[in-house]
Amino acid sequence: MIGKNNLFYLPVVITLVITSLIFILLWIDANYSNLIQSFDFIYKGTVEDSKSILKIIVTATVTMTTLVISITMVVLSLFASQLGPRLINSFMGDRKTQVYIGFFFGSISFCLTLLMYIHSQGENIHSLQLSMSSVYIITLLNLFVLLAYVNHIVKSGISDNIVNKVNQSFRNDINEWIKNNDSSSDKPDQSASTLNTQHPIVIKDTGYLQSISYEALVSFLQRNDDFVRIHFAAGDYVVAGDIIMETGKKYDPENIKELLNYITIGNSRTATQDIRYSIRHLSEMGLRALSPGINDHYTANNVINNLSGSISFLIQSNMHQNLYKDENDVDRVQAKEITINQILSEAFSYIYYNSKDKPLVLSLLKQRLDHIKKTSKTRECRQEIEKYIYDLYS
Repeated sequence: MIGKNNLFYLPVVITLVITSLIFILLWIDANYSNLIQSFDFIYKGTVEDSKSILKIIVTATVTMTTLVISITMVVLSLFASQLGPRLINSFMGDRKTQVYIGFFFGSISFCLTLLMYIHSQGENIHSLQLSMSSVYIITLLNLFVLLAYVNHIVKSGISDNIVNKVNQSFRNDINEWIKNNDSSSDKPDQSASTLNTQHPIVIKDTGYLQSISYEALVSFLQRNDDFVRIHFAAGDYVVAGDIIMETGKKYDPENIKELLNYITIGNSRTATQDIRYSIRHLSEMGLRALSPGINDHYTANNVINNLSGSISFLIQSNMHQNLYKDENDVDRVQAKEITINQILSEAFSYIYYNSKDKPLVLSLLKQRLDHIKKTSKTRECRQEIEKYIYDLYS
């Protein structure tokens, strides 16, 4: 599927836009040649000159684009080896990278299209003054775009910038996660625990639970006046034969198939509804920074600071949004709850166990955990965080 992290879509669009520009310029050349010739600074070479210039520019632009692709592959390799393979998606999804590559490919397509047009017209070709002048402009822009791309790559390789970028992506995932849970109740409803669910639904696929269509599921249950308990959360690994949910009513195979269609199982975890995946992305950077091969304490500390700030924001939101109601305020779905302990464990436990011989990192980690506890809104949250800290450091 084409998405924002695909290095294909935007460059293709930019290439098509730049290529279509040549047909507009050729039309202007053919219909307004007398007006164009009145400008002294416009290109005035012959057709043979145009062919020679285009061949040279195409060769040079292809070489430049090959250099850009080579630089990109080197950067991706460094990202994968030093800061984790998941950063490849972050780099590929960067809009600047896609725009730069799209401009390089578009320049090649622009010149090739014009060169093919000149050859196809033979001796009957009209004036090419504006089109060839545009080739000069695009070639000059290519040089500055190359400098901008190299500058962008250099900045992208700085670990602090990468950590900040991934943390911002994490914040966006938190906001999206909170938004997706707006339809659930603000507090866990004790009455939901008394609802009877005695009919298990067995999953038929094996893989990671990527998402659950709660809105469609609630609509289905409202039509059937039923309630369901889901035993897995997004990010959990399920095996064919696991009981994915329990319903209050017994359904025929067609309805069971419809219920299972609301659950997406895939080969990998995604950030769609799995907030722990986004945490793991940032936490892995801290782990790699603490590895013997890199041993970068400053990057690890930066990861801890960014993680603590984002997780503090997450915990201050509604962490118990696991009960979904219909428009009549009737309980319909009880999802598996993601606890504060699970959030903290995903974020900090691996970092702690890999920094036992690094007292400065451990000291900062303890400070940030205490700060998360201090900024928590409820006494229950503070108690759960305090228990996690005690278990971690005991």
